[in-house]
Parts: sequence; structure tokens; C-alpha cells
Amino acid sequence: MKKSLPVLGIFSIVILAFIFIYLLIPNIVTTSRDTDVRVNQQGLFRSLVQETQWGKWWPGTVLETANGIKPRFFYHGFEYSITEKKISSFLIDVRDSSGDFSAKTSLNLFPLNPDSVKMEWAKSSVTSYNPVKRVALFRQSKKLDNDFAKILAEIHAYFSKTENVYGYRIHEDLVTDSLLAYNFATVTNYPTNQFIYGLLDEVKAHIDRESAQVTGIPMLNISTTDSIHFLTRVAIPVNKRVSPSGNIAYKWMMGGGKILVADVTGGPATVNDALQKIKNYADDHQRVAMAIPFQSLVTNRLEVTDTAKWVTRIFYPVK
Repeated sequence: MKKSLPVLGIFSIVILAFIFIYLLIPNIVTTSRDTDVRVNQQGLFRSLVQETQWGKWWPGTVLETANGIKPRFFYHGFEYSITEKKISSFLIDVRDSSGDFSAKTSLNLFPLNPDSVKMEWAKSSVTSYNPVKRVALFRQSKKLDNDFAKILAEIHAYFSKTENVYGYRIHEDLVTDSLLAYNFATVTNYPTNQFIYGLLDEVKAHIDRESAQVTGIPMLNISTTDSIHFLTRVAIPVNKRVSPSGNIAYKWMMGGGKILVADVTGGPATVNDALQKIKNYADDHQRVAMAIPFQSLVTNRLEVTDTAKWVTRIFYPVK
């Protein structure tokens, strides 16, 4: 009888251990991790929806698929698969390398204000009625929670920089060159550099006749409604008002007005891309355009023929 007592004690301990396992570890484990990111919600979603761009910030391994459209993401022994993209969230399935553990997760974006987002990564995973497997799966679930925190930290660090959201460093400044000598003309097909600088030469000649002084870098705006006819507008900052002559006129921008600024290196395609990205930035942040955007031609495009070396400063007046 005395010999059976230790066996009974061990059996009792095992039973109690099983009871604690089932009490402390639920059959379905739901947890979440979150972080606040200083970024606009729409801008962030627009960036995240492009799966092929995740490799720029993903802390693990990214493998391209055969079609190159839906890459595979790996981190810390888990594979992440984006199954659905919603208006402000991503549904992501996660499984470990053994295939025993899997979780349904969602990466959710909650706007706090125009410049801040709460990112929440929530998950739900099923354990097992087998007590040993139940503990093992629970440990995998906790490991995944820690990984979520690390991945969110990478997202926070990357997307807190404006250039990683919109492709260019965009900042707000005040208008300084408010007095402009302006010229325009419409041309069939996209205007050549010779045509653009021809309009600028006309402005410079008029500035000399008016005994005015150039105070800034030449400006350019090109627009079209039919992709055939292009309205080409140029301007040069001056120190005083000039009288009109033909298409040449005096323009005034409110000094001290607000303006979004971005420096771009590249040719017309790059500049047009940057103009669209700045417009996205303005729309995302509910900034109203107060005048047409324009390019400041930092590099003389007649002297430097390599478009990869062109530097253009883009100005986007806003309220």
C-alpha cells in the first residue's frame, strides 16, 4: 500500500498539470500587438498594398514567385501569405515551417489624425486537445506575438520617413520668390528643351528692357488636356513689377504663403511622377492647391543633356 502512494502522487500531479494546461491555455488564442506611426493612413495603405515593395522594409527573407506579383515572406521560422486586401486592413495567414502551427491574422490601420496611424496586428490561432501539442502550439503563438512586435517596429522606422511613403522627401516651406515675369505658349507634342528655354530667353530679354533683376531660378509648368497640345508656362523671379508685352506678363504670388517642396533628380518622367506623388501628399493631408504647381529648373537642361543628372525643385502651393 505504501508503494502505491508515490505512484498515486505522480498520477495526481500529472492530472493537475493537465487541468492547469487546459485552464490556462485556451483552445483558441487571440492576441494583438500595435504601434503608432507618424504617417497618413491613405499614404501608408497606398504603399503597403504593393506587395512587391514590402522587401524594402521586411526584416526577413522575401522570395519572388514565378509571376513576380505575389512574393513569399519569411521571418523567424514563419511564412506570411497575404490572402486579402481590404480598405484599411490586410488579412495574412501565418504558418511555421513544420506546418503544425497556423494563425489567421489581420494587419489593421486606424487613422488617429491626418498625420498619424495606429497599426494593430491581431491574430487568432487554434491549439490542440493533446496537452503536449497544446503547450507547443501556445509557445509558437507567443513567439509569433514577439515577431509581430519586431515587424511593426520595422514598419514604424521605415514609414515614419515621408520619402518612403511618397517616394520623395516632401516638406513645407514659405513662398519667397513672389514677383514673377511670366510667359506662355502652346505647342503640339511635349515641348522640347529648346522650346522651353526659348520662352525663357524672351522673358530674360524683357527683364533687361525693364531694367529689372533676376532673383531666382527659372520656373516651368507643362499641362495638357488631350496629350497632344501642351500649354507651356515659364516664369523668372524678379525684384520688381514688369510691364506686359505680348504673352509676357507680371505675376504675383503671395509672399509667405505655404508651399510643398521636393527635390527630384531625373528626367521628365521622374518629374511627372514626383508631381503626382506630391498631389497625393496634398490630398492625403487635406491640403487645398492654391495655384498651379511648378518646376524650378535647378539644372540648365540645355547645358546638361544627361537627364539622370537633372535636378528639379518642385513647388506645390497649398492652403
